[in-house]
Amino acid sequence: MSAEPPPPRLAGRLVLKALLGGVLILCLTSAAVASAVWLQVDGGVSRSTIERIADAGANVFVAGSAVYGADNLPAEITALRALANASTHRH
Repeated sequence: MSAEPPPPRLAGRLVLKALLGGVLILCLTSAAVASAVWLQVDGGVSRSTIERIADAGANVFVAGSAVYGADNLPAEITALRALANASTHRH
């Protein structure tokens, strides 16, 4: 998990800063050995964090609270995909 266990009302909002550095290191390491790797982040993924997580090199996102807590699930998924695709890191 990439998020510290928060109180239920904060689920999915607390991304560990150290995680982003770890994702970046894994991404660079896999690129150095010319290996395609899927880097998944599960926890803390939301509209406010997904672009930073993608910028660090993650390319698979589990956004449970962000999606299932939204009023319009398809619109939320579309918005999250757009933000991830806007990342400066190309997957």
